[in-house]
Amino acid sequence: LTEGEGGRGPEMEVYLGLAVTCGLDEVVVPFIYRAHSPEYEVTRSLRAVMNAKRAKIGILSTDVKLFGGFDFQSMRHASSWELVDELKRLYEVVSVSADAPIAETMDVLIVPMVSSLPQSQLDNLFAYAKQGKPLLLFDDPFTAFDGGASGANEMKGGRQAMMGGAPPEPKGDFKEFYAKLGIAWDSKDIVWDHYKPNPKRRDLDPEIVFVGKHNGAAEPFAQKSKVTAKLQEVAFIFGGAIKPGDKKGIEVTALVHAGRPSGIVSYNDLWGHSFMGRQMNPDRPHVPSAMIEEPVLAARVQGKDGDVAVDAIVVADLDVASPLFFRIRREEWDEFQSLENIEFVLNCVDALAREEAMIDLRSHRPRHRTIETVEAVKRASDKKVLDETKSEEDKAKKALETAQKQFDEAVEKIKAREDLDVQSKQIMVASVHEAEQRKFEVQKRRIEDDKKAAIRKSKQEASRQVKSIQKRIKAMALLLPPVPALLIAILALVFRIRRELEARR
Repeated sequence: LTEGEGGRGPEMEVYLGLAVTCGLDEVVVPFIYRAHSPEYEVTRSLRAVMNAKRAKIGILSTDVKLFGGFDFQSMRHASSWELVDELKRLYEVVSVSADAPIAETMDVLIVPMVSSLPQSQLDNLFAYAKQGKPLLLFDDPFTAFDGGASGANEMKGGRQAMMGGAPPEPKGDFKEFYAKLGIAWDSKDIVWDHYKPNPKRRDLDPEIVFVGKHNGAAEPFAQKSKVTAKLQEVAFIFGGAIKPGDKKGIEVTALVHAGRPSGIVSYNDLWGHSFMGRQMNPDRPHVPSAMIEEPVLAARVQGKDGDVAVDAIVVADLDVASPLFFRIRREEWDEFQSLENIEFVLNCVDALAREEAMIDLRSHRPRHRTIETVEAVKRASDKKVLDETKSEEDKAKKALETAQKQFDEAVEKIKAREDLDVQSKQIMVASVHEAEQRKFEVQKRRIEDDKKAAIRKSKQEASRQVKSIQKRIKAMALLLPPVPALLIAILALVFRIRRELEARR
């Protein structure tokens, strides 16, 4: 298929689409792209037109407008998210408001950005949730595509208030809301991980977390859950971490783990200030977490504690369902073709709606394979770099403490002198401070240079090992294929000689 006048333009490989009709119902799939499963598209379309009654999915109205509408942050009309269109192909999808108690009957209620709700709406949502009705909760410390709705932002609104509109209602106590559901979530914790399975992704920020088989976690995707058992790779963009709360009757089961080593960076450390305004801090710390388990990015929450019954899936990243991943699938970005964000979200909805028949079929895709030996070397290298970074940062911290101690001791000696007046003492303290500061800056630069040298050496060693393994694999690929044929030829020659010798006797 070519685009452009006269058939000229970029070429694009697609499967032709299909149309399925049954009575007055019709489902049209214009194209089945390479990343789609044809079996899934055909079966889904057949089910959609044959089922007279579809499950009902509600989407709660929040600051994130999944159905589209006017966006006061950008002062323009926002299109609806493609996730809504995808859900409509399988379910009846309705918009739900939490301004009043939620009385509508639904099979699943999707809530994008719980942390953006005011207290009155949180109370209504909790009254609905504690009945054990299925919920798919999305939250995010920093939404890459809608920073105004980020969980770490303490204030709601934006240009709406600036342009003279009514002041927005303050955010509710979402931490207490989660605590009552048996979850602990800190809106300022952002997960990072250096695991990048594709070399073309190496320059991406560590806060763009790729979860896959070789990320070093004991179980990246929960194998006992149909939601995640067959997933290969999912990307989380500046997502948060979920922890179990203190409700004994409510079980929090991890569905998705970040890799090892990985960790948490604070939202406050993520940003720096310059003469150009607020910018992402390039020196933000990425120190491996001391947690026993890797950070949890998504979890299934079920159980009952007192009068609160819970049946929910919580995903600590809203961007996981953003239109970006539909664009990746539609435009077939080669370096991201293995991502299954859309499948993950749809699996969550299916599992909560007790419509699991499509989950296995949706997973029918080419398996993404990597050379495990090379991945193991890269993981070991990343861990070594992180350990050396932490060691050098500890050295810098100790040097700072030593410099401060020396300065304090020098100041105390000056203050103890009785032969000096107050002004002389102040001048001497300033002189000592300047001298100690220069010594510390020199020591700090030396430590920083040592840290960079150690990291560079570690990366060079890892690169050398990887190239050595790759050369060995290439050599084996050249040498081993002819071996079976040579063995057969030798056996055939031996057998022929043997028969000739027997014939001469």
